Amino acid sequence: ESEAIMNNTKARFILSAYRSDGSDARDPVFRDALDQAEQDPELKEWFANERQTDEAIRHKLNSVDVPSSLLDDLLAVTSVTTQRAFWRRSASTWLAVAAALVLMLGGAYWFMPARQPDLAFHTFPQVVSSFLHRPFSLDYKAANLQEANLWLRHTHDRSAPQPPAHLQTAALDGVGCKMFNWQGADVLLLCFFLEDGRVAHFFIMEADQLPDAPAMPTAPQWAQEGQYATGVWSDGRHACVLAMAGSVDELQTLL
Repeated sequence: ESEAIMNNTKARFILSAYRSDGSDARDPVFRDALDQAEQDPELKEWFANERQTDEAIRHKLNSVDVPSSLLDDLLAVTSVTTQRAFWRRSASTWLAVAAALVLMLGGAYWFMPARQPDLAFHTFPQVVSSFLHRPFSLDYKAANLQEANLWLRHTHDRSAPQPPAHLQTAALDGVGCKMFNWQGADVLLLCFFLEDGRVAHFFIMEADQLPDAPAMPTAPQWAQEGQYATGVWSDGRHACVLAMAGSVDELQTLL
């Protein structure tokens, strides 16, 4: 009985790397584990459930937009897995890399950001919140707004609209710059590093990129988007969102 338990434990470990589409059926690495699953009803039921779960995850992954960096990582792993001689050399090595791939896919499934909100003036705060919940890097860090505008004119032939006066006063540790694209539209982000260690994020878009942007200047509309407080307004030419981790009351002090 102890031998059967050991075999089932080993079989589960090996079959956890089995691809749900059955393409590993002829691979000798899985032969004994598959035979064990056929002989043991409990193991057979576990294996069937495991394949169904893996197949559901595979379909879910195929239905979402995968970040380009993740695709590069997966392609790098795939390039290694095509070297069949490497697999034949060591079954334990094969299983280790396969397990790493399963963990990578599982992480992509559980931590993949939700569907990106459609781009419009009234959804601009949700776009901002979605962007801030993902890792990003700055293109440039300037000592102040004047230096940031010099960089913008030199690299992107544009300058930023005037940020709120209190925000400029509070930014004592520099201004970060980033240009990015959201659903085909250009967005400028200025990150104001505040004295208390927090960062105020100022997002700017040309108003004509948004289908429902007001033609006239508007007062800020405040909202709480998860951990971020946001304020969205238009100056007639630009749509702007100010966002910061904290409460709406705290954010309003920067205007």
